[in-house]
Amino acid sequence: MQSDQRHLSLRHLLDYLDERLSAAERRQVEDHLGTSCHRCRGLLLEIGRMVEFMRADRTLEVPGALRERVLRHFAPPAEGRAPEATLWRIASLVFDSLRDPIPAPVRRTVGDSRWVRFSLDGHSLEMEAELEPGEAWTLRGRIGLPDAALYHVEVEVANETFGTWPDAEGRFALERVPGGEIDLRLRGPAQGFRLPPLSL
Repeated sequence: MQSDQRHLSLRHLLDYLDERLSAAERRQVEDHLGTSCHRCRGLLLEIGRMVEFMRADRTLEVPGALRERVLRHFAPPAEGRAPEATLWRIASLVFDSLRDPIPAPVRRTVGDSRWVRFSLDGHSLEMEAELEPGEAWTLRGRIGLPDAALYHVEVEVANETFGTWPDAEGRFALERVPGGEIDLRLRGPAQGFRLPPLSL
C-alpha cells in the first residue's frame, strides 16, 4: 500500500479520495494521515484540489446556430446532388510594409518581418511573414471576419499546399512555408476570399 516505508503512494491517495479502498485500506491511510507526515497530508490536499478542479472544468457549450452552420459545412452532400461550389470574392491589398512607409520606431519593433493587410468586403486580414532559418517562412495572421474560425486558410506555393484552421479569434499560423509566389485563400462555409498573389 505504501510507495516506501514512510509515505503513502499516489495511487492509494487517489483511491482514497475516490472511495475505492476497502475498509481496512482506508483505515491504514487515515492512520498514516493522522501522524506527523506533512508530506502525505500536503500531497493529499494538492491532489484533492486538482481532482476538484478537473471535475468542475466544463467546456463552454457551443451556440446552437454556430453548431448547425459547422455541421452543414461538413455534412456530406445528399446522394445525387453535387456539392455546392464556393463563391469566391477577391480581396484587395491595402498595406504592404515593403512598399508603404512605416514609422522608424515601428520598423525597429517588427524588424525584417513583412506586414500586409487585405480588405475583405469591409473586414480585414492582417498577416506577418517572417523569414526563418533555412529560407522558409512563418506566416502569422488574424482574420477579421464574422465566424472567422470557420474559414480554412490555404496557401499554395511551389506546387505545395499548406492549410490550417484559425482559433476562435481568427488567429492562425503556418510554418515552414517555402519562398516564392504564394496563392492564399480563405475558404468559408458559403463563400471564400482569394488574395492577390504575394511574393515572399
